[in-house]
Amino acid sequence: MEHINLFPTVISSSFLKDISKNEIEDYIEFLNEEGWSKDQSSNGYFTENPMILDELIFSKLKNNILNLSKEYFKNLGFIDHNFRICNSWGNLINKDESIPSHIHRNSLISGCFYLSSDNSNIYFENPLEKKWLFSMEKEEGNDNNPQKPQTWTQYGINPKQNQLIFFPSWLTHITDESKVDGRISIAFNIIPKGLVGTPTAFINL
Repeated sequence: MEHINLFPTVISSSFLKDISKNEIEDYIEFLNEEGWSKDQSSNGYFTENPMILDELIFSKLKNNILNLSKEYFKNLGFIDHNFRICNSWGNLINKDESIPSHIHRNSLISGCFYLSSDNSNIYFENPLEKKWLFSMEKEEGNDNNPQKPQTWTQYGINPKQNQLIFFPSWLTHITDESKVDGRISIAFNIIPKGLVGTPTAFINL
């Protein structure tokens, strides 16, 4: 029997090798100096500046993100377009803290850049699970099995320092409990700018 896995949800990952360890340390120092506010929706903390990547210190990182976002969309078959980061912020969670299941609204694609060397897993939930009319029991051990993506209920990534991850903003995700103090990352949302859509349905962003 032939099986066809239709319409994949694409997550992209890249290591930003041109961001040095010293620059990572400068980023962390800058975020700590900015200060952290308690996130009432999770156990963690965030920077109150909603455009943290607009700060001069992050200019190289921001350019990397924007350039790679074009590659992400090209892989999906979309025509070349200009994009902008509509908001960005730092995240901090300490030992035994986590970030609950959520999506990023009012955005096209989202992502995260990891500054810490020890990171808890980020899990992406299969959006098709909620489409089934019946809740069927599944065999154990199939999640993250590269040979059986059709069986996944969620997919986990253990991010490394300097790793950048893109994903669709509508994709539900969760950050597992941290095993260490000071897990720091920078999250962001991206939207297109300019005229978007067909000639009879333009949106000027």
